Amino acid sequence: MISAHARQGVTIIELIVSIGIITILFGVSTPLLRTFLLRSDLDVAQNSIVQDTYRSQSLAMSGEGDSSWGVKILSGQVTVFRGTSYVTRNTGFDESYALSSSIAISGQSEYVFSKLTGFPTPIGTTTLTNAANETRSLTINSKGMIEEQ
Repeated sequence: MISAHARQGVTIIELIVSIGIITILFGVSTPLLRTFLLRSDLDVAQNSIVQDTYRSQSLAMSGEGDSSWGVKILSGQVTVFRGTSYVTRNTGFDESYALSSSIAISGQSEYVFSKLTGFPTPIGTTTLTNAANETRSLTINSKGMIEEQ
């Protein structure tokens, strides 16, 4: 007869149960982590666009460079620019910031703020969508205020 103190090690059943529990935990947590990361990318993109939009409006209102300033929102990037449009801008003053490539941009993608008044042209809504089909909308009104939804 083997004493209780002589038995050491792990049985195959204990090993299988442990591996099963770890597999179940991993299987449950992976989709939750993915959803969290996608939502986080969406929140970061929204905050970055809002911040850069207010920055371009602030530059226009202060008369920086005696010019209008704008913001261009592209997939994977947002650019604060100097000039009356993104196409005719002075690229030497561009400030570009990366956005997650998993974020799709739709709706209005360019806003230009008038020198000194800071009023935007055009007004409109920009919609951000992540791979989980969650959306955030940013609406800029005629006074340049941003409503986040």
